[in-house]
Amino acid sequence: PGIEPAGSVEGVAHHPRAGHNPVRVRLLGHRGHLPGSAVADFISAHADALAGKIIIDTTNNPRSAEMNSLALLADKVPTARLVRAFTTLGWENFERPEIDGVQLDLFYCAHPAAQSEAEELIKGVGLRPIYLGGLEAVEILDGLTRVWFTLAFGQGFGRRIAFKLLAEHK
Repeated sequence: PGIEPAGSVEGVAHHPRAGHNPVRVRLLGHRGHLPGSAVADFISAHADALAGKIIIDTTNNPRSAEMNSLALLADKVPTARLVRAFTTLGWENFERPEIDGVQLDLFYCAHPAAQSEAEELIKGVGLRPIYLGGLEAVEILDGLTRVWFTLAFGQGFGRRIAFKLLAEHK
């Protein structure tokens, strides 16, 4: 059990904190193995194998008007249940999902039929899932991703930064 690596629908990679069924969850864009600009070719080559699966689009294509590949995925794999996640943190934060002892939050959006499995996967990596809504929330999520890129690279904060949702409970 595990997460299928980017660029492959055959092999299985296993994250030490996430044991998941690879038949149900496909992960695109893990640690730069499948850059956002390469997703179209990958989807065209593997659309049949991806049909009916939960596909988590983790790719970022910051040089494009659309950072994500959800429209392409929806067009080429219409039976897939799509998720947009793992975009607002650098990969180093998945290996160490805490900063100064505080669990990191991961913001995501998902097709309703994929939300529970996406949340389970996010928790399995050690992050706290923060659901922004269905796929209509992707622009909000990608805006947050652009803020992360600006702070990490443009402002020199580095990749070990994260956003934290704080809420007062009444």
